Amino acid sequence: MGYEAWIEEQFQKPQSKLLDHVLMRVAAGEDPQSENLAVEAWWNAALRGDDQLRLRVAFALSQIFVVSMEDGDLNQRPREVSYYYDMLSRNAFGNFRTLLEDVTLNPQMGQYLDMRNNRKASGAQIPNENYAREILQLFTIGLYQLHPDGTLRLSETGAPIDTYGQAEVSGFSQVFTGWNWHQALTTPSNTQSPGTNHFGPMTLVIQSGVPRYHEFAAKQILDGVIIPARTPSIANAMQNLADAHNQLFNHNNTAPFICKQLIQRLVTSNPSPGYVYRVSQVFADNGQGIRGDLKAVVKAILLDYEARAPYDLAANPNTISPVYTQGYGKLREPVLRLSAMVRAFRPSSATGLYRIPSTDTALLQSALRSPTVFNFFEPGYAHPGDLASGGLVSPEFQILNEITIVSAANLLEGATRNPVTGNDIRLDFSVEQALAGNASALVDRLNLLLMYGQMSSEMRTRVINHVNSLSAGNPLERVRAAVHLIVASSEFNAQR
Repeated sequence: MGYEAWIEEQFQKPQSKLLDHVLMRVAAGEDPQSENLAVEAWWNAALRGDDQLRLRVAFALSQIFVVSMEDGDLNQRPREVSYYYDMLSRNAFGNFRTLLEDVTLNPQMGQYLDMRNNRKASGAQIPNENYAREILQLFTIGLYQLHPDGTLRLSETGAPIDTYGQAEVSGFSQVFTGWNWHQALTTPSNTQSPGTNHFGPMTLVIQSGVPRYHEFAAKQILDGVIIPARTPSIANAMQNLADAHNQLFNHNNTAPFICKQLIQRLVTSNPSPGYVYRVSQVFADNGQGIRGDLKAVVKAILLDYEARAPYDLAANPNTISPVYTQGYGKLREPVLRLSAMVRAFRPSSATGLYRIPSTDTALLQSALRSPTVFNFFEPGYAHPGDLASGGLVSPEFQILNEITIVSAANLLEGATRNPVTGNDIRLDFSVEQALAGNASALVDRLNLLLMYGQMSSEMRTRVINHVNSLSAGNPLERVRAAVHLIVASSEFNAQR
């Protein structure tokens, strides 16, 4: 049907919701505090969801706008964290400005980065600066000024130029004061100690009709802009919030900063400045005068020449193609290695729930369990050695080491013989078994299913030779061996 038609079709798919899955299992009597409910809900969607593009974009967003059950405020809260993830998924094809506000007012983010119950200065107490720092550093503009192509702007001395300082952090922290658990603003006065509510956007705490803890004094935000002092009112508190969000949304850094990370998560770790620029221009204007249209951004990322360029394995390859440039592609994230393997072989589930529990130990990665607000790995991480000396970043290498290489390979090999980790999902190799008598035909099918036809001739020969070394009388063993060799290989794990 063609790439563009498939993308448009994916835009129309109904959203898979993690919370629905978690609530169903809780209603069936499972422990509502089991964090594996959220992890397994993510796997259920990843393996069965019809809206695969939305789910991939939501997963990318979850690694930018991080909350985690590893945090003490959110551990043992699978329902609440699933609600947060569903919010990201709902906004995956929406507008970035809406996403930004929904993240700010989400109670799980409020817990994770301390915006909930953040209060204006009183005596020695000052507003908590945690959320202000992270919305600047991680969620919108980054630490340093950027050109539209994502490269650094430099001072006359050749140094990077800061995007903000302590005065701006202090100003934004004052904006983010006064919100607490969700409650209906239908009466002149709200309780000053609202009841816990993890399933609605945070709202202002009101006393005598006005926000009790919001700072209405003048506040400095970016580029010398001052939010003026305003008369205390609900409308003016919301205006302060809108002013802060609008400046971040419209800042010159936001498009290249966010677009480059989305390219890294979806296509390649080292996109060219031209690639970042082209996508950033779509963020700035989708062609209809609308800024921040994530549908248009996702389509621009996936249809760009650098994403769709030819990959020629003939004797005289098309070396002009971007896929032959140094650093093109990305190391597959561990959970995406596992999902690619499982989805390829018609998985079935003994429980019908498609359960894969936490893979923190084997893979150093489980959805919704990032160790810090900086994600499982940082977008600017450069693996020491040839990659770093070549000026290349390699984010996913930050959780790759001698131990995880072996533990991941063992996990994937085990899945070819037994239920996938979690003892629930089995793979179906029946189609491949029928081809196992012909090693070349078997490997060509696996090349298509697992490597999209990109297997090198050298690797193909090695896998075929290994299959031929095994008894033709045991077709299942031939398939298992071939699958394991492929999914443990560097060619499979380096997505190009």
